Amino acid sequence: MAEVSIPEDLSQKLLTAVGKEKLQACSDRQLDLMDQMLVDRLQDKPDPVTEMELLGMYEMITEEVLPVSLPI
Repeated sequence: MAEVSIPEDLSQKLLTAVGKEKLQACSDRQLDLMDQMLVDRLQDKPDPVTEMELLGMYEMITEEVLPVSLPI
C-alpha cells in the first residue's frame, strides 16, 4: 500500500474484509486511493474502523472511482 503506516491490526482486518487476492489485483493507484480514504476516515472519526467500512472503501474505489477496466 502507500507510504502511510497502517497499524498491524488494521492491516489484518483489511485482509480479512477484502481478501489477499483482491488486494493483490488492485493497481498502485487504487491502493493509494484506498489509503487516502482510510487516512481521511481515521482523521475524521477516531472510532475503530470496521470490516464493513474497509470493504466499502475497497468497493467504492474498485467499482466506482477507478474500476480496473479504466486506463490507470
